[in-house]
Amino acid sequence: MSGNLVCLTKSDLARGVEVLIDAFWDDPLNLYFIPEGEDRYRRLSEYFQFRLRFAIIYGEVYSTSPELEGIAAWFPPGRSDMTNSRVMRAGGLRLMRHLGRETITKMSSIGSLTANVRKQHLPEPHWHLFPIAVHPMHQGKGYASTLMRPMLDRIQGEGLPCFLETLNEKLVSLYEHFGFEVIFKETIPEVELSNWGMVRLPNP
Repeated sequence: MSGNLVCLTKSDLARGVEVLIDAFWDDPLNLYFIPEGEDRYRRLSEYFQFRLRFAIIYGEVYSTSPELEGIAAWFPPGRSDMTNSRVMRAGGLRLMRHLGRETITKMSSIGSLTANVRKQHLPEPHWHLFPIAVHPMHQGKGYASTLMRPMLDRIQGEGLPCFLETLNEKLVSLYEHFGFEVIFKETIPEVELSNWGMVRLPNP
């Protein structure tokens, strides 16, 4: 479907996790969940393995090429919700063993908060893009566009909105370039971080 994009499967988990760790190592929310420490790489690896496995099971995950310069996970309407049964199928028990109850509680609390805000502002069926990441070595080379354009065209053809969110204000203008508009800006109270919710509406 997506030009030269590569559809990831569970056999690509290990390499995909490396891309996500390098791209989101300094992400402030991840630093809140998993602070600096000697076992941070291992714990982040477990977290992103879960995230990527969840996306492969319930969504569609594409990379720019077999070299995995970048990764984007797309969820059809209703499939990004992390219900208990979906979390368990994607490895939730393993994640809890490796991260601990306190960390999982933090993640669940913020995840529920952001999901509720999204549904309040965008109750109609929509695609959900999360996460999207380009490896730091390949940023600024157009890989984000390569990842996004084919799927955005497909979603446009389906006549559906597409939603994403970002904690990085600098990325807001980048996503606006792809036709997204800010529909809310919230402060995540536990960490006092601003979170921008953005939607790309289908053309009439």
